Amino acid sequence: MKILLSLNYKFFNLEPRKLIELIRKYDENNLIKGFELATKSQEEQEYSLYLVQLALEEGYIVNLHSPCFEGENEIKEYIEFAVKMSKIMNRKINIVYHPINANSINESKRNTEIQIEKIMKYIEKNDYYKNVEFSLENLNDINGIKRLKKEDLIEILEKQKDVKFTYDIGHEIIDGIKTEKLVNILEERLNNIHIHEYQKNLDHYPIKNINEKEVIKKLLEKYGNNKTVVLEYALDYIEGENFENKFKNYIESAKIIN
Repeated sequence: MKILLSLNYKFFNLEPRKLIELIRKYDENNLIKGFELATKSQEEQEYSLYLVQLALEEGYIVNLHSPCFEGENEIKEYIEFAVKMSKIMNRKINIVYHPINANSINESKRNTEIQIEKIMKYIEKNDYYKNVEFSLENLNDINGIKRLKKEDLIEILEKQKDVKFTYDIGHEIIDGIKTEKLVNILEERLNNIHIHEYQKNLDHYPIKNINEKEVIKKLLEKYGNNKTVVLEYALDYIEGENFENKFKNYIESAKIIN
């Protein structure tokens, strides 16, 4: 299991070198193996490229969580950004992709399939298979909106042989789903896992005791070996009086999972 931190704009106010220094300072057992970065702007992408250079020096791996794409140009620009990152690290970058939300599950599946097809055609056209791969993530229902579950992704995965699967266990917990075993195609394509808790009506809540979370523990024991496991915790819900104290607690929470 390779434990990754989930980092977004709330962490990017910290200078990249200082961010790396804090991780080294508080990760006494060297449990953190890298990061999954979520960017939404050109400025955040530039920050990430600098962070990746430092991460490479320290032996960290870096993957991405894509924004919701509005059109083909945005898709192309984001893939080019990911390819730059790949070339810096000299490794393939995994990109977590959220399915599209529409008026119905069938429409969501159809729109997601269309966009994934455009993404994969662009990757094929530019011979970027060695640089990037996309990993479809299962979602939870939110504000009465039905979103695609892991079973809804199967048809897309069957059509797109190079697309992977990110299993967000936390999203299933929110919907009250208890999975003991993944169907074959989901297990075969699984390359990344997201974990988080749901408490006080708050999503992306940190896990404080893995032994009390039987479903998460069993699934990690079954599927976590040699996979990246992202602690997808919201900074706002991590205990601490200030940013550094919260970040320290976030880093040290890897001990709970390990």
